[in-house]
Amino acid sequence: MDPSLQPLEALAQWSHWLPLADAAASASRSSGVYVARLGADGQLIYVGMAGPRSGWGVRGRLKAYVSGKGLVSGLGEAALDKALADPDWLRWKTAKVEAGNPSRAKRWGRDALDLLDIYVCWAETSNAAEALILERKCLLELTDVGGDFDIDLWNRQVPSDELAAEFADAALARATEGLVKASQLSGSEQKLADAQLFDAELYDLLRVVLRGRTTIETLKKNSENLLGPLTPMGIQVKTRRAADLGTSRPVSASLFNLAWEILLDHGYVDRVTLDQLAQGVNTKRAAPVFAILSLLPNVTAEEGAEVRLLHTGPSASVDRASRRAGGASHATTG
Repeated sequence: MDPSLQPLEALAQWSHWLPLADAAASASRSSGVYVARLGADGQLIYVGMAGPRSGWGVRGRLKAYVSGKGLVSGLGEAALDKALADPDWLRWKTAKVEAGNPSRAKRWGRDALDLLDIYVCWAETSNAAEALILERKCLLELTDVGGDFDIDLWNRQVPSDELAAEFADAALARATEGLVKASQLSGSEQKLADAQLFDAELYDLLRVVLRGRTTIETLKKNSENLLGPLTPMGIQVKTRRAADLGTSRPVSASLFNLAWEILLDHGYVDRVTLDQLAQGVNTKRAAPVFAILSLLPNVTAEEGAEVRLLHTGPSASVDRASRRAGGASHATTG
């Protein structure tokens, strides 16, 4: 067992360490947890989890980082923040812009990861809920203040007891209700079951932006919708007419996850792309999903005939990094 993983050895079966690019090409396609470190034998820097990601799991999450498309969350955001706090790297990138050779946001993300020489190992889990719980256990083990291990990770926070409990309870509720019978599921059925729960990172972000909010206006028609409670399986979004008639159904976590994954992987999402990549997910309730996702940090709505959500460019990250430079070294769990 690698000594750097000693505190995590009892929690899961871990893969060998690989450079990030190699791991992105060969990591597990199931849900799981990944651990990152600097160099082939450097310090641990990050612990993250991945849900099913349309059947790509951990590999899909790492591929998003390597492509530069995952620079607004998780390890991708942490790496970009570190690079933006490095004066030499920032001067190098700025010189390219001043010479008339600007690069797209994805290129900034890839260059940040290249600067840091990150290696990764991972462990598989059966579903997203188990991945969230394992991630939390790993983070607690590695950041045990006053214990045997107290590593200064780049994660902004440890998933709360409340968040882990909500996901565990939701998975149990699905099983109890007969929606998921793990012992009887095929591989494809298990992916579908996973998709019925929110991506944990997205769920945590939504809990923040929706706290205290009772209504949301759609982006194209400015139609007001009533918001019900957010749960790991979806959120109740009703037009006033549907509320009066009592005919509304919750918008599923699967639709939110799909739109979120496209936004992370492509840098934008619109209705056409959503429909093309739906893979069986019902997209009829896309309007409130886009409206809610537009509330998230680093997400903006593009005006036009059709609604399109975009990631903000690196300038927003530059501002954020300049505020955090000198002491901040953490990024959102993901």
